[in-house]
Amino acid sequence: MDFFPLSKALAVFTDPLNVLAFVLLAALVLLWRGRWTGARRLLAFAVAALFAVTVVPIGDLLLFSLEQRFPAPASLPDKVDGIIVLGGAQNPRLTAAYGQPALTGAHR
Repeated sequence: MDFFPLSKALAVFTDPLNVLAFVLLAALVLLWRGRWTGARRLLAFAVAALFAVTVVPIGDLLLFSLEQRFPAPASLPDKVDGIIVLGGAQNPRLTAAYGQPALTGAHR
């Protein structure tokens, strides 16, 4: 059995934004049926999750711990065939703090 189609079908239900959309849809159904307590709980969860994802820098905190786990090499080798940069613009504040170029994501 090929796992690829199954993974694509299950991805709809495991993507965090889709999960929040399903929670909001469930809250709407509960509101429609007059179940105010359950709807308020689901709406509170959805608002708190959206706040955590959009306002709190969770991703930056996780990336910081990962970036600091591996030290930068003391010196480069004598011969470098090429450098691949996977990122966007340079972040001046982090560059000054780390003492080496720190690149931002392309989405910023």
